[in-house]
Amino acid sequence: MKTAKKIVGLSLLSAVAFSTLLTPAFAVGPEITIAGGSTLSRGLTILAPTVLNVQGGANLPGNIVVNDVLTINPDPIAKTSAFTGANFQLSPTSAGTVINLGGVTNGGITVGNGNVTQINGVQPSSHVTLGTGVTTTPVLTGPDGFTLIYPVVVQDSANVDIDFEGLDNVLAGQETEFQVTATATNIPQDKQYRYKATLTTDAGVPVANQEISYQVGGTWLTFTTDSDGVAYFGPSQGFKTQAIGLQNGITTNFKSTIANAGDYTLSVGLVNVSDDELVDDAGSFDFTVDAPE
Repeated sequence: MKTAKKIVGLSLLSAVAFSTLLTPAFAVGPEITIAGGSTLSRGLTILAPTVLNVQGGANLPGNIVVNDVLTINPDPIAKTSAFTGANFQLSPTSAGTVINLGGVTNGGITVGNGNVTQINGVQPSSHVTLGTGVTTTPVLTGPDGFTLIYPVVVQDSANVDIDFEGLDNVLAGQETEFQVTATATNIPQDKQYRYKATLTTDAGVPVANQEISYQVGGTWLTFTTDSDGVAYFGPSQGFKTQAIGLQNGITTNFKSTIANAGDYTLSVGLVNVSDDELVDDAGSFDFTVDAPE
């Protein structure tokens, strides 16, 4: 006897065999029914192309992890109530995946990778988030399958951390070596970036014509601050942060000789090459240059 429909649980069970599941359930398709009165409190993972039939009274408040094609067929009650606490995490393993959410009211949709090309049946009030490294929004259509919708799409905030070491004992007229460590996460990868350094006195006066050298492999390269105390370093054409592993942190060696004693501020930030826009906040460090004894 061929069985077309199944119920999902820790294993595939009959509709009357469970009411509440406290551990994550795994759906392996091809057609699964979540019966009314059932609760999957720890969520559901879609591992294969699946049609998910959902009856009124079912409750799926956990994370819905989608690793393959998914089509949700809710009845009218389930459409507005079954997924209200659920967060859909769409990370299919195959490119060109189309997902149909059946117009269900949900707690949020995260596009986890670039394999998602279209999401149908998106409830218009849905909050859609682009995950880390995802720069292209999939085509989104409403419950009728035709009308394009434009829900709020939010990408995880870009984060840049800049740390300084070795600027604690600086003497005027003597070369000082120091290190700058940069870490950048959630950076869009459709743009090119480079570093921007600014050197000022503690009063905010730019320090012009200051040479600073930095090490790339076994080579030392030098840049010079302009009249605003600003200089750029890194490839002039820029770089993509993930291509150089900046998400894991990169430490660069620097050296410079500052002629005059006093208090200074050095700031380093990551900027977009095309428009010089700063990504997140620049890191800054206040230090003192002492006169030699």
